[in-house]
Amino acid sequence: MLVLLGNPTAARESSPPETGTINALTPGELIVDPPTLTCLGFYWPIKGDGNRNAVCRIEFRKVGDEQWRRGLDLWRTSGEIAGAGGMARQRRTPNAFAGSLFDLEPGAAYECRLTVKDPDGVNGKALRTVTTATRPEPVPAQGGRVLHVYPYDFKGERKDPQCDGISGVWGGVRPVHPGEGNTSMPRPGDIYLIHAGVYKGIRNCYRRSGGVRTWFDGTFYFVASGTAEKPIVFKAAGDGEVIVDGDGCEALFDVTAANYVYLEGLTFRNARIAIRACNPLGGCTGLTVKRCKFEKVGYGIRGEAEPSGDGTVYGEDYAFWKQPGFKMPRDFYLADNAIRGWYSKKVPQRSPQLYGETLQPESGDGIRLVGAGHVVCHNHVEGFWDNYGLHGFANDCYNNTSGPCTDNPCEADGSTRNVRFMRNRFGITAQPILGGPVYFIRNLGGPGKMVAGSTGVVAYHNSTGIISSYGHSLPEPGEARPASGSSCGTTLFMNNAVRGVNFGTHSPFTRLDYNAYAPGASFRYYSRQGRIMSRSFEEFRRASGHEQHGFQAPAPVVAGKPVGEQSPLIDAAVLLPNVNDDYTGDGPDIGPYEVGKPVPHYGPRPEAEPGE
Repeated sequence: MLVLLGNPTAARESSPPETGTINALTPGELIVDPPTLTCLGFYWPIKGDGNRNAVCRIEFRKVGDEQWRRGLDLWRTSGEIAGAGGMARQRRTPNAFAGSLFDLEPGAAYECRLTVKDPDGVNGKALRTVTTATRPEPVPAQGGRVLHVYPYDFKGERKDPQCDGISGVWGGVRPVHPGEGNTSMPRPGDIYLIHAGVYKGIRNCYRRSGGVRTWFDGTFYFVASGTAEKPIVFKAAGDGEVIVDGDGCEALFDVTAANYVYLEGLTFRNARIAIRACNPLGGCTGLTVKRCKFEKVGYGIRGEAEPSGDGTVYGEDYAFWKQPGFKMPRDFYLADNAIRGWYSKKVPQRSPQLYGETLQPESGDGIRLVGAGHVVCHNHVEGFWDNYGLHGFANDCYNNTSGPCTDNPCEADGSTRNVRFMRNRFGITAQPILGGPVYFIRNLGGPGKMVAGSTGVVAYHNSTGIISSYGHSLPEPGEARPASGSSCGTTLFMNNAVRGVNFGTHSPFTRLDYNAYAPGASFRYYSRQGRIMSRSFEEFRRASGHEQHGFQAPAPVVAGKPVGEQSPLIDAAVLLPNVNDDYTGDGPDIGPYEVGKPVPHYGPRPEAEPGE
């Protein structure tokens, strides 16, 4: 029997309102978050609804279509304390609704209709309709000026107009013959075809026209900007490998001052940071990196500031635009890249230190971003401390793979709302999520390490290990643990294939249901109502009130591959609009795969084409 999930954060039993609480709802101004290629996000602040029984429905349709479709009801935040005060400072979540639409068409306009309903009444306009659009995939502009870039030692026949080597003081390239049709600074729409060879920075000069350079620098500084429609393109010409060698420099490409720079088909190697896209003053907008290779680097693509110089600044410091004058990195598109760090195997836990200097090369993140509107898709990353790190709001991370790392394959730490992790082949930490919703959908790994006061995790159709917010023992019943980060705020787990439970929550709105558990699973669960430590699924269900529709499968359910035709996971999931309403049988299947649907492609696509 299919059940349509309505308000996912409604408590199983109504919580009595506090004295003086205003229960009627007053809507504020609806905010459309920065769009990505396939998702739209919404944030709707409200006042009132002290008893938290309001819901917000969203419907959508592509402009020109007649039929409206349902989306997931928006997530509700209502003043919970998120963060533990240690790993992430504590903050109170706003009184608001937030939520996303998934798997839309890139570069298309959509009508979206949002309606709030409250049994206690709505003061003001309860229905809002907006027309907004997803972003198209960045591509070189049609008719852009084409220039050819050659290594300094190139001996073959050259094509005009041409540039000799890469030089950052010119915004990326230095012309051989400045003049009409070959000006020194790149301009929007330019396409620089970089021919095969090895390119290095100029490290034996003090000053050249247009900027200051020092012998120990070795960085290419990009200072010219394109536009969303006309990016400045630096692309391999197709006649052999283009290698940009940092020769041990701090940062190889610095694009912090240049918006809408497009890099494709290049190989970056031998630098602490291959592409630096943010500094303490802020970052760039519209960076595109496609089908590039990174070798022997400490960071692959870094869109995060280092004001303290130690690389440990968490993204939540910028998540709500709190830093005065800080320019948030925006709208990156990082796709089909292979990024490998210094270490091909597990990174040493601690590097030897001498007077504060690291004797071994620093291992950071393959991709580490703060900000909003970013898309990270179809990449493979390995050989870093953490392979991926996305910290902000309105960001997408999907169809990526991860290799060996020291700490975590992927971190969502400090994410706030409308962040979407979908169809990735790795586990993701959530320490913490600061309000939500942060969605984990059809990942082979799912969310893990939900510590540090995490609240706002929404997990659907993952194949995961243990639903966990504890590294060790459970706290005693009645012990208040939000400040220590041992328990989670409002959390939602549904339609997942799971190995067990080691989880605690201090929120009456948390819900675990329609999940399938492996044989031999253990259930360690803590809430304000009690403590459970059992290997009996039935005891866990009876004592916790969770999993009224969940079950324990007679065969392993977390193999990370499509289930067999006789699996009890088939048709056993709850229906989730805009998530699994394209099911193939009598209902959607539990776990990351739907019988009859193709298995997603993980990692770089062999011959990826725009929009593929």
